[in-house]
Amino acid sequence: MKPRFGGMLVFAVLWLLCVAGGTAPAHAQTAPVITNAPASITRAPGESGVFSVTATGTGSLTYQWYRGESGDVSAPVQGATGPLLVTLPLRADARFWVRVTDSGLSVDSLTASATIAQSEPLALFAMGENSKGQLGDGSTTNRASPVLTTTGIVSFSAGSSHALFIRLDGSLWAMGSNDSGQLGDGSTTDRTTPVQVATGVASVAVGTSQTLFIKTDGSLWAMGYNGSGGLGDGSTTNRNTPVQVATDVASVSAGKGFTHFIKTDGSLWAMGIYGSGVFGEDYTTNRSTPVQIATDVASVSAGSCRSLFVKTDGSLWAMGYNASGQFGDGSTAYRTTPAQVATGVASVSAG
Repeated sequence: MKPRFGGMLVFAVLWLLCVAGGTAPAHAQTAPVITNAPASITRAPGESGVFSVTATGTGSLTYQWYRGESGDVSAPVQGATGPLLVTLPLRADARFWVRVTDSGLSVDSLTASATIAQSEPLALFAMGENSKGQLGDGSTTNRASPVLTTTGIVSFSAGSSHALFIRLDGSLWAMGSNDSGQLGDGSTTDRTTPVQVATGVASVAVGTSQTLFIKTDGSLWAMGYNGSGGLGDGSTTNRNTPVQVATDVASVSAGKGFTHFIKTDGSLWAMGIYGSGVFGEDYTTNRSTPVQIATDVASVSAGSCRSLFVKTDGSLWAMGYNASGQFGDGSTAYRTTPAQVATGVASVSAG
């Protein structure tokens, strides 16, 4: 039998030559590491929730959020492909988690809960000016003391002279002025008693003469005045029935002829009259389709000629008309780009 040491020696020499030529065994890829996992939250019915994750890795990280228990990929959250998740409006307890991937290797976060603070069905009372029937009591008589409008509701929003509410079953109802079709019932007739508009509704926002609502599937719908493109459907035509505008929407706020909404990835969008910088940019034309103006946004409030929003880090930002110092930034200059106003902020409301 011949000895085989000669072949082994040749193999050893070849291996040494490869190493000497600069070819070394590749380093094993490691999975990313989650340094801050999503935290559980509590929200009121109809509110959206915000979750975030911090992770490190050797390459470019990608993200995908899921609804359900960690490791169950059957219910991905559409559009939620960053370190931030802004949920759709919540009507029931829900659980979420995120998968972080780096060069093909993944790590799953623990599951975080969104718990809905339970409350009894609400009774709606109204008072004040009622010339368009906006109090919903069947009359056009002004009321100097509260009058019962309806019961069994979970949320409510009022505009200049029209109002809408959502019942326990997710049905949307409207009353009051309807000259621009803002009640969405297919007419321009004022309603002194509530009329049903839609079903499967999670939240509603009412502007001066426009109405927008989010369905439980995250779709955004709009109706009413659209002369400045504030409905975001690509036209300037008033709508007396709801028209779909966007998907993956977490929250919406309507101002005077313009609208802001936040998508599930935390991006902030605007449409309508450019006003005095309410889009965070000095546009010279109205926008009839949504335009993105910020990221990492948790909540937004649209006023008459100004907007304010809170980022996920608790910073407060403002843009638009500021002649009376409404922003509290020490000036009376209007802002065509978002200006930071404060830190450590939980919520905001614009007049």
